[in-house]
Amino acid sequence: MGAFELCGHGGRLALPHPDLSLSEPEIYQQLSDEYASFIKLVLEHADLRLRAHEPIALTAEQQERKLFIFDLLISLFERAYLSVYEEDMSKQQRRMWLSWEDYMREWCIRPDFRAALPDLLKGEDDDFAAYMRRIAQEVDATGT
Repeated sequence: MGAFELCGHGGRLALPHPDLSLSEPEIYQQLSDEYASFIKLVLEHADLRLRAHEPIALTAEQQERKLFIFDLLISLFERAYLSVYEEDMSKQQRRMWLSWEDYMREWCIRPDFRAALPDLLKGEDDDFAAYMRRIAQEVDATGT
């Protein structure tokens, strides 16, 4: 499965950490590569129809896999937030960050992802959790 495995450790999924000695563009590229690996994982579990905006009826086993994948995604989003996001960003940093925000919004369009967020955000960085909740509320209100 590459960089991502569907096995948890105490309910949390482990992701490789970005090398902090890398430059900002290199960290961004590493995170982007991890997102591409995540999308491959989504494709490997196509029966869950995770790229569709409307959820489908799932078996208990499929529901469990979906929640593990959502957990993995939240971990990746948190790492991107902690590695890239800043209140006062340069133009380049802002461009890099907005692509991550687009991914977050894309996933928040799914009602089942938004519904799972309270549990998924437990134990995550407070600022990141607030950011994700804000995006989810905006998407819920506007549909985008």
